[in-house]
Amino acid sequence: MDVDWDLFRDKLSTDEFLINTLDRYESHLMGDPKLINLLRRGIYHVSQQDEAGALTCIEAAQALLGTSAAASQLYPLYFFAAALPEAL
Repeated sequence: MDVDWDLFRDKLSTDEFLINTLDRYESHLMGDPKLINLLRRGIYHVSQQDEAGALTCIEAAQALLGTSAAASQLYPLYFFAAALPEAL
């Protein structure tokens, strides 16, 4: 699953530190099949305009990442960077 980094940089953040941190965690976030499944389910919920379903997927992913605080905090940003191109 590809992330539209240009859209993320242009629309969601101009904070280079945040973007660099997210780049570092990408392999961790996308190396786990459970996280990929939650990302796909969340994107489906976004396409159906189901905010509660999308937030549930984000919360479930954060629970999986509980011991990695930075990755857990960045997952919602990664989710929206992936989901927004689908939703536009």
